[in-house]
Amino acid sequence: MRHVIMTAALLALGTTPQLARAGTGESSFTPDHIHVPVWRVTLAPADVDGDGVPEGSPQSLYECAGPTAADCRVDFADNEAIAALFDAEISIQPGVYAAIEVMTCEPGHSSTNSNDPDYHALIEGAVTLSGTQYFTHPQVDGAGDPLTADLNEAGPVEVGFSGCGSRFPLLRPLLVQEGSTVDLNAFFALRDIAWARLGGASIPAGCVDNRTSGPMHASDGATLSICTAYPILAPYAGDTQPTLETFRISEEPADASTAGAQLLLIVPPEGDPVGGFTRRFFSEGSVQPSAGYDTPLQSIAANGDGTYDIRNYGGWIMGSDGQCVTDDTGHCAMSEYYVRLPAFSRADDSTGTLMTLNNGTAGSVGYRSIRAPE
Repeated sequence: MRHVIMTAALLALGTTPQLARAGTGESSFTPDHIHVPVWRVTLAPADVDGDGVPEGSPQSLYECAGPTAADCRVDFADNEAIAALFDAEISIQPGVYAAIEVMTCEPGHSSTNSNDPDYHALIEGAVTLSGTQYFTHPQVDGAGDPLTADLNEAGPVEVGFSGCGSRFPLLRPLLVQEGSTVDLNAFFALRDIAWARLGGASIPAGCVDNRTSGPMHASDGATLSICTAYPILAPYAGDTQPTLETFRISEEPADASTAGAQLLLIVPPEGDPVGGFTRRFFSEGSVQPSAGYDTPLQSIAANGDGTYDIRNYGGWIMGSDGQCVTDDTGHCAMSEYYVRLPAFSRADDSTGTLMTLNNGTAGSVGYRSIRAPE
């Protein structure tokens, strides 16, 4: 057997204040706490032969005994809580492994209604909208305001998510050999992971608002909403202590204030980035991007001139009937990526052209990247 030392950490945000850039009616922010149910964490085997069949079986890194989702919630803003999940060496079978998989639904759960969330997370924090500071506010039976201007009424608010499993690929496969020990790290970054608006929810999942009827993401007069992306893991094999570099991406190169996306890179003390993820960004002037920024990075390749060819993961290609298009093997076809930045510079201020795949349709657009303050 081989021993794997699994650690996880929230990447430091330095002295960045919890209140993000203030906007009139819409803003991203960094929550103080975000509690996510973690039922199981596994190390997924790689498809070594390229035949679509992984070699070997998933290896367990962590399991929650339950019995309820509340018992399995982990505060992803708490380093000690994260570290407690992986506080011992773990023995696994030799092999080649490609990803970490996290299950957020209780065992045996199955979706019965597409409008019903598969699991819930709790988010707590503060944000400034139109010059007023708001705090997350608990709803009662899913109703009421998710934000309040009264600190005495502040507390965690529950948001629902669809889907039960998240797969976080390693940028490079992990080779597990007999009799050796390696460090497998998983990094989180909560910076600007949430956003709030003086209006209805901007997306159907991971959001809550004060609508009184109708499905989420419908224009029916909701006046307060809060959303959060899932805290994406960036797994890495090694014992490095990295830093987080954040870049705001605008598809209007002449106006950086329109940034509607973020690129977050995990960078060791020496060398090239070892992982990262893409996220949405909201502010008063933000213009939402033309492609998806809700996935981790699948590849970072140095070009040899100080720039990088960076791609995130794509998603299912959907047909006009609302069902995924299948490939030759009968599986749902996936876009190669959502966004590709073929010559990205880590400079404080840079421009370039990015490539997009929207539902399998290729496009390109100019962009400007501004390094966010640490």
